[in-house]
Amino acid sequence: MSETFPVTTPQKVRRRGNNAYCVSNLGVRVREVRTLKKMSQRALAAAARMPPSTITRLEMGHLEGVYTNSLASLAYALNCTSDYLL
Repeated sequence: MSETFPVTTPQKVRRRGNNAYCVSNLGVRVREVRTLKKMSQRALAAAARMPPSTITRLEMGHLEGVYTNSLASLAYALNCTSDYLL
C-alpha cells in the first residue's frame, strides 16, 4: 500500500475585488532566481515596476500574499514562469 502525501498548493484569497495568492515560499524562490541572475533588489523592482520595499518585504516573508498582476510582473522581470515562483 502506498502512502499519500498532502499536496500543498497556494491558496487563492479574495481581497477588495482583486485576486491574490497566499504563499509561504514565494520570497525564497524570488531571492533564489534573483541571485542566480545576479540582480539586485532595486534592479528587480525597477524591472517589475514595483517599489523596492515590496521586494524586500516579499523576500523576508513579511507579506501574506501577492496579487496576480504583481506575480506576473515578477515572473516577467525574472524571465521565468509564475508557476515556477509558486
